[in-house]
Amino acid sequence: MRILLLFLLTFTNFCFAQKSSVLHIDSIPKAGILLDKNWKWHAGDNPDFAKADFEDSKWEGIDP
Repeated sequence: MRILLLFLLTFTNFCFAQKSSVLHIDSIPKAGILLDKNWKWHAGDNPDFAKADFEDSKWEGIDP
């Protein structure tokens, strides 16, 4: 019984020790955020495409 109690207390401690992943947005323009223009498109899939400094100037521009 003591082992079960020790296990439950330890498990509960680990559950509450996790970081919360919350996204905070400080401000949004009154007009909102427009997502309907200035998109770029390229055929294929590469993990490097997700990098912020990836060179995409030669990609085709589209307006969905």
